[in-house]
Amino acid sequence: MANNPAQDPPALLLTRPRADAESFLADLRRVATPGRVVISPVLEIVATGDVPDMTGVTGLILTSTNGVRAYDGPRGLPAYCVGERTTQAAQAAGLRAEMAGETADQLVAHLGTLRPKGRLMHLRGRHARGDVAARLAAQGLRVDETIVYDQVACGFTREARVLLDEERPVILPLFSPRSAEIVAGQAEARARLWIVALSPAVARCVSPLTPERLVIAARPDRASICAAVAGVIEGGSPLEGASRVP
Repeated sequence: MANNPAQDPPALLLTRPRADAESFLADLRRVATPGRVVISPVLEIVATGDVPDMTGVTGLILTSTNGVRAYDGPRGLPAYCVGERTTQAAQAAGLRAEMAGETADQLVAHLGTLRPKGRLMHLRGRHARGDVAARLAAQGLRVDETIVYDQVACGFTREARVLLDEERPVILPLFSPRSAEIVAGQAEARARLWIVALSPAVARCVSPLTPERLVIAARPDRASICAAVAGVIEGGSPLEGASRVP
């Protein structure tokens, strides 16, 4: 009897840069057993080579691990970070890092209350949301920004396009509005898309795809989206705390 792809177990499509996708997959396999896995990065992180003017800088703002990797300045500075992984990466790089929130909005609120003295430098990607430096400057803080990396869009691999042309469900975790927009722009899919979004902002960017299922992680962090993906794999529904959007 011929195999019916529509009855196959869901596949998992990971679109993060390869190293990040493989790291996420290793975490996921500790709590769930994904079936077929395809890695097809839609972003390539490329350092711009721009060197921030560190004259008078007394602290850094880091909103991603990519900013940490691109930094090659003085160690020992305070670093105000978004997310646990960015904080850990900054600490490993020799910075006096503290987690200032899970989102850019939380970081802005935290620093607006803390009001650190001196000049802060936000190291960010070319495509960034949140207007962190501008919003903090509007509150009277001295904040500059330097673009230290770019997020270059990539097309789907042939394997990913074949997968999306099948009728089986495809679980598609998405971690940023930028990657969600790129996916939405090229994912013409016959597949039944089960999208797991890091946040409501990410979920809004994939609305053009009209996914069969849309799950939003309980918190905008890696552990929560991993738990949400695991719930979809194991039971076809999110784990406790995640939300499903009709």
